[in-house]
Amino acid sequence: MKSNCCFIWICLALVTIPFYVYRAQTYIFHGKFSGSLDNCSSVFDKVHILIEQDLNDTERFLRTPQYYEQISNGCEKVLTCVKASTNLTDNLELDITSLCQFYLYYHNVFSKCAKKLMRRVGQNISCIDTIFNKSFEDKKSMCEGWDSAQDCLIKKISATCKLNSRVPMRHFSSLKEAMCTEIEEVQWLEGLTDF
Repeated sequence: MKSNCCFIWICLALVTIPFYVYRAQTYIFHGKFSGSLDNCSSVFDKVHILIEQDLNDTERFLRTPQYYEQISNGCEKVLTCVKASTNLTDNLELDITSLCQFYLYYHNVFSKCAKKLMRRVGQNISCIDTIFNKSFEDKKSMCEGWDSAQDCLIKKISATCKLNSRVPMRHFSSLKEAMCTEIEEVQWLEGLTDF
């Protein structure tokens, strides 16, 4: 009698456990989680396009904080998605998370300082004009302009905004890296052909 009872319990377990495992997998991959990953994917795509457009624009290195509002709002969603799933950024060409941190920082935390610095455009401060007002011919001249303005900009951020300039410059360097890495790689490759 006891063996029949054990046999019945084992049979029930063999039937019910796979059923619940199947239901859990269905819920995870086709239920609530799937919808949120699809949403994250579309958010990544939209933000990726906006950032690509900004990085390919050589009109200005930096614009007003309000200009980046749409990117910043999208980046908040992106970073929320990244917290939920780290494998979503694997297929992107850009390091979207560090760029999003720049756009969020610039649009929010650095906004007041950026506005103060932009009010100084046209006051014969070359680095301010270079970063906030100069129109560049191409990416190469834009990146060279950033490199030549960096030391001056560090001093102007400290003096104008009473900030430790290391934090903003760390964020700016992620933007500069995204803008200029491709150009530096091309220059490096051109240097190899000189032999």
